[in-house]
Amino acid sequence: MTATIGNPVVNEPAPSVSHDAVFKSSAPVPEGVPIVEGPEFNDYDRRNKDITAAELVTSMTNMGFQSAAVAEAARIINNMVCANTPHHLQKPHF
Repeated sequence: MTATIGNPVVNEPAPSVSHDAVFKSSAPVPEGVPIVEGPEFNDYDRRNKDITAAELVTSMTNMGFQSAAVAEAARIINNMVCANTPHHLQKPHF
């Protein structure tokens, strides 16, 4: 491995402490952990359809920690709105 110091490339190996800090072995993923994935935007292109805000927020459930929190917040807000809105006035929600 070469390291760049300033402009020239130095043909010296990276210090082992740096190498060891960056290149770590992965641990196996425990069973039951949700798969992190987002919307497949190419599917929308193939259907000649734009993604809706509802579809995007719903897909955030599986995008990762922060986006899952946004999706959960949207779900809670929708539940609060639905609880305080007469049934005949309710719109479809996330």
